[in-house]
Amino acid sequence: MTLNTDDPRRDHTADANAAALAFGVLDGPRARRAIAYLDTHLSGPYGTLTTRHTDNPYMTRYISPYVMSQESLGRFRHGDGAGALRLIRTAWDHMIRNGPGTPWEEVGADGKPAVPRPGTSLAWGGHVGMAHAWSTAVPALSMNVLGVRPLADGYRRWAVEPDPVDLGWAQGDVPVPAGALSVRWRRGTGDDSFVLTVRAPEGTTGRVAVPLLHKDRTIAVDGRIAWHDGRPSGDAGRGAHRVGDTVVFEGVRGTATFAWAG
Repeated sequence: MTLNTDDPRRDHTADANAAALAFGVLDGPRARRAIAYLDTHLSGPYGTLTTRHTDNPYMTRYISPYVMSQESLGRFRHGDGAGALRLIRTAWDHMIRNGPGTPWEEVGADGKPAVPRPGTSLAWGGHVGMAHAWSTAVPALSMNVLGVRPLADGYRRWAVEPDPVDLGWAQGDVPVPAGALSVRWRRGTGDDSFVLTVRAPEGTTGRVAVPLLHKDRTIAVDGRIAWHDGRPSGDAGRGAHRVGDTVVFEGVRGTATFAWAG
């Protein structure tokens, strides 16, 4: 991706790649190339650099948590959850450990808070924010690791589709107009079990995708077998179907626990 075609360098900047990934305008092969470019040319010890050049007339070289937020969302969108978590651990861990405990507006290439510089909005006596809302990257965790996203206005319909990546557990509440949509999941040592509990507000309904973690599983819903030998089983499994490495259950209401072992 090229952000500015007038740039004689035709520089492939981080924001162009990250936005294209986050907004889903790239097909699979192009998305993989964009991710590979970010990893190969712009990845650094404190996060993703905006440009590989120090003298780009159109883009100053620094690290933008705002752009990295889009990058993390885009990586999850295109199946690179490992890369998304690696970026979050690298960049946000650095900011939290070396700042006031909140994400920064900008980070210098040297890992220090960025300073006002000519040609930018920070050049006229401004200061770099050390608690910047645009730098939070919260949706990357709630929408992907926890797996919660809306399917209709006000979460009247919702989806819970967690991407565990390399994590052992996750838990959280998503505030919605009808109350709170609560999700918690835990995987066993060596991927020998997985338990996912969803508690949804009254008047809402949704679908739940249970990760299989690369093996066929027998899944129980509230203690009743709902999926066995690669197909739905009994009333609890009515409407269940396989999507990739998950089994999807539709029409989930209230509180339900999905579990498999072995």
